[in-house]
Parts: sequence; C-alpha cells; structure tokens
Amino acid sequence: MPSRQDRLGFLPAALARFVAYAVLAGSVVVAAAVAFGGLVAFVGLAAPHIARWFVGPMHRPLLPASALVGASIVTIADAIARAALPPAEIPLGLITAVAGGRRRRPKRRW
Repeated sequence: MPSRQDRLGFLPAALARFVAYAVLAGSVVVAAAVAFGGLVAFVGLAAPHIARWFVGPMHRPLLPASALVGASIVTIADAIARAALPPAEIPLGLITAVAGGRRRRPKRRW
C-alpha cells in the first residue's frame, strides 16, 4: 500500500522539511511546558499515554486512569526520593527526570 509520501513524490524535499519543522515545533512546545511547570510536569504529559496502555482506546475511563497513573508515578518517585539517601532527600524532580529520560542506545555509525 503506498504511503502519503509515495503519492506526493513531486514534493519530497518540501515534505521532509515540513515534517522536520513539525517535529521541532512539537519538541519545543513540550520542552517549554516541562520547563515552565518543572520536572514533575513530565508526569502530566506521560501519565495519559501510560494509562492508554491499560485502558485501551476508550476515552471515558481515560481521565480517572490518567489521574491514578500520575498519582502512582509521583508516589513511587517520592518514596524512592526519600528512601535512597536516608538522612537527606533527593529532589522529586530528579527522580522523575531519570525515570522519564531517554532509554535508547545511540546508533553506531560505523
């Protein structure tokens, strides 16, 4: 089955540039939201996507499931932050940043 890019063969450079700009714009918007709200705001961005794995395509149970998943993530991160170094506490934002960080290995270019 031909993809949209195959059908738009006369615009490959413009389409590739548009996709690159769209991904860049989306990344900047998400980065600004996390920077403005703090590192804990990552939970608000990730929890609905994680809840969708459990709920499926239904929209009605997604809101309570998102709230439950977000609360669970923050509670677990807070427990880890308090238990990691007993006399002191690690900032909660550090734990959520490590949990939400990239897990992919870099590609080898040789």
